[in-house]
Amino acid sequence: MLKLPIFVEIKFKDQTENSISDTLMKYKIGELPFYTVIDDKITFDITQFISNLENVFIKNNFNTMLPYPFYLINKTNHIIDSFIPSTNKMINLPSHFRKEKKKLSPKEKMLLKKINILKQQVHYLNINNSVQLDINQLKKISSLKKKILFINQVTNI
Repeated sequence: MLKLPIFVEIKFKDQTENSISDTLMKYKIGELPFYTVIDDKITFDITQFISNLENVFIKNNFNTMLPYPFYLINKTNHIIDSFIPSTNKMINLPSHFRKEKKKLSPKEKMLLKKINILKQQVHYLNINNSVQLDINQLKKISSLKKKILFINQVTNI
């Protein structure tokens, strides 16, 4: 059965890295768009929870935006400084993931199958490392280009 990519809320029971990791694995992060709500009802330390959540994302090589996003919804006065995208209201989340469930037409089912195949391909890519390599290569090219321009200016004088 193919699932529509609509937001699913994840509720964490504990702030430990093991508990967070188990919860994310249970929900199969990256298979659907997810969010978690941080509000005054949370009984554990928010700063420690966010730090542990970031560590789990880094250790498991999860991307917070690809193939599907993961958001923090902050309903407290606590300022969140994290690489995980956050907002203060559910309405601020991307609207294309906030649709109601409905029966799909055959054409929509075919497109959803294609999306799932592409999602799996993106999920297995090591995007962070390849992007970092590309950035480093661009920096080298830029540096060499500056040297060439400098040499050309010196030789033209």
